[in-house]
Amino acid sequence: MIYNFSLILPCYNEEKNISILCMEFLQLSFKNIKAELILVNNGSNDNTLNEIRNEIKKNKSKIISSKINVKSIDLNNFKKISELNKQFNLQHLSIGMSGDYLKAIRFGASFVRIGSAIFGSRG
Repeated sequence: MIYNFSLILPCYNEEKNISILCMEFLQLSFKNIKAELILVNNGSNDNTLNEIRNEIKKNKSKIISSKINVKSIDLNNFKKISELNKQFNLQHLSIGMSGDYLKAIRFGASFVRIGSAIFGSRG
């Protein structure tokens, strides 16, 4: 059985890290998994977008970008992340944490992180 795995990564002012991140992702060994990296320019004001485009040109089969430009990942952007999930026809959506899990579920989250609600604050 082949499984699909998509990593959606918002990038903000990461021009120096994009090529390293992509190289490390491409070196991962996946058995029976078709993997892709989706890079989302998160409103960067440096050369991040051009670095993302360069990596896409070099690795078209594994790295793709999104047309949605999310300025910040917060409660108000669950809708945009949900749209991105639908745009790429992904099966799962992991958004939300203990404080906002109900809103995440409303926007289609299939996974939420609620550790602090169960285990308490880190510290």
